[in-house]
Amino acid sequence: MPAKKHCTPKSIIAIAKNYGISSPPPVNDPNFPYAKIIRNLVKLTLQKNISLAPPQKRRGLFSQLKRLFVKQKPTQLKQTSRTPVMPTKEARAEGLVKTMIQRRHAFKKATTTNLDEVAIETSLVADTLTPQAIKHWLATTNLINTHILKNPSCIEVKTSKGGAYTEDLYQVFYRKNCNPEGPNKLLFIIKVLSPDSAETELANINLLQNSPELRTLGNLRDPDYPQLTFSEKFYRFRTSNGQKRYLLIIHAAKGQSLYDIAKNGSPTLKVNAFKAFGHTLGNFNRRFLSGENCALKGGTSLSACRTINHGDLHPVNVFFDGKYIYLIDTETLAVSIRERTELLLDIIYFYNLPIYFWKFPKDTFTPYFNIAKKAYLKALTPNVQLQVALNNKITLWTNTLATYREFQEKMFRIFRPS
Repeated sequence: MPAKKHCTPKSIIAIAKNYGISSPPPVNDPNFPYAKIIRNLVKLTLQKNISLAPPQKRRGLFSQLKRLFVKQKPTQLKQTSRTPVMPTKEARAEGLVKTMIQRRHAFKKATTTNLDEVAIETSLVADTLTPQAIKHWLATTNLINTHILKNPSCIEVKTSKGGAYTEDLYQVFYRKNCNPEGPNKLLFIIKVLSPDSAETELANINLLQNSPELRTLGNLRDPDYPQLTFSEKFYRFRTSNGQKRYLLIIHAAKGQSLYDIAKNGSPTLKVNAFKAFGHTLGNFNRRFLSGENCALKGGTSLSACRTINHGDLHPVNVFFDGKYIYLIDTETLAVSIRERTELLLDIIYFYNLPIYFWKFPKDTFTPYFNIAKKAYLKALTPNVQLQVALNNKITLWTNTLATYREFQEKMFRIFRPS
């Protein structure tokens, strides 16, 4: 095989002349078809066994073109329908955004229709799901790289702690290098839903996507506010007697959940994570604060204060990556978007669910919750007297099992009315 030759300035200019460019225009002319010339140089390498450039110089090919052509006498390039336009930085950025939007287009379009049109039909048939059944089903989808799935030890599916409204919850983990003893990375969470619950979640997601308040907040990459993530796909499976059930995929946020941090994190990580959570939640609630006689807005009553609440804010739904707090499983936010809900619901629920429902050890969780609570109250108001009054209300709803049950009934009436 003959040795490959490197392309020369003459080859570049020759290809340019083939496109009617006898005297190329200045390099800052957006109509000059650099991209088309580059593509044809690649074709030339295949046809004539010429390499485009030595490997270490390929990145500088555009600069080489500019240096060659800038010395030529500029002339007006004739516009034709086939003349490509070199995209500007703004155009490339816009193209990237459009690509991202197209990837979510099917789901966004589907949220305006009914659940049967949204959900992807699967061949899964099960009366009771298990981690093994979930893992087997994942092998039939495109949610995980097939090369990873070839080695069963790379993927682990676990049942997970869920909120008060969830039927079943599974976490899907990836083990780096498929090492059974290695660390896990959470890929996504799978919620199992009845048809009624799935319809409710779909309606809520549709509302959230069109909320101007959340769209504005979504543009803020600010560690003082929580980053919100949204559910992405519905899948439909059936029981043995043909009844429809649904799986909702919730992609994990960065970092670790506060549940995992509370169980296994270092003392420093626990302090940082819970403090960041309280601070961001306080800022979030304060940003959307309302109520004509709200004491935090110059009124006289704390009970009059209303805000946007997550509605299912427990430690599994909160992630921390060392800088940002992320909230997942956010569909219940829609209840407060429709009508603002009572202040303090999220911070109380965040403590009550793991302590009274999951039976998380009090002596392990409470000290770090108190750190979160202090940061939360400080973010809500600088007024120490109001902080004390708010703390008393939180304590009232978190001190016994009986008050937990009463509070939980209230949460069901607000966020899951029958």
